[in-house]
Amino acid sequence: MLTNDKIQSLIEAKKIIKKVGMFSRLNHYPSELSGGENQRIAISRALINRPEIILADEPTGSLDFDNAKQIFKILFNLRKNNRLIIFATHNRYFANMADCKIKMIGGKMKATNERIE
Repeated sequence: MLTNDKIQSLIEAKKIIKKVGMFSRLNHYPSELSGGENQRIAISRALINRPEIILADEPTGSLDFDNAKQIFKILFNLRKNNRLIIFATHNRYFANMADCKIKMIGGKMKATNERIE
């Protein structure tokens, strides 16, 4: 029997899965999804509980540019809800969107707010 809490959880899960563009794959098993699709589902799982701090290591590494832009749009919109998002990326386009950047040069970390070329 589904309780109101379970029904609400299912509604929330479907909303976030739709946001990451995976609603059409809702009834598929992980083995039936591509690496990028699995990555978008993993992001959905990470966000469903509305964490205050999000640590993301290459959150879009397996995604094409358009899907990666969509994921970063979702992540950056979460900042409006007073969430801290820390992400590592090699993609300079997304790195330049960050409020604060930390470069790793020669094994040493250096904080900077300059645009990364």
